[in-house]
Amino acid sequence: MSVKTRKIESKDISLSKVDKALENLVKVFSKHKLNVKEMLLVYGNLGYTLGASIAGYTDVGPSINELTDKYMINPTVDTALMLQGLQTTFWVDNVGKTSEDIKKENKKNGK
Repeated sequence: MSVKTRKIESKDISLSKVDKALENLVKVFSKHKLNVKEMLLVYGNLGYTLGASIAGYTDVGPSINELTDKYMINPTVDTALMLQGLQTTFWVDNVGKTSEDIKKENKKNGK
């Protein structure tokens, strides 16, 4: 699979380095034969880790409730990445399910 980074106007970003990194990531996914759920888990964890790093967390980052509150008050890149990362990992178990399947499961589980 060929990857190409969306072109953006920034003098401090090397699109060729980003393209190469994405290409290598796709190769890693292929090499380890990751399925969609595993790729989503990597994607979610990468987003959370990147956001936490930007925010300066060195140990345990904030919970989804803390992030949601923080994002509603003052949305920032780090908060958005962490929140999106957590939400992505929570959805891993729903891959391939319809909204009706999820509603039935939630009802069955009292949610």
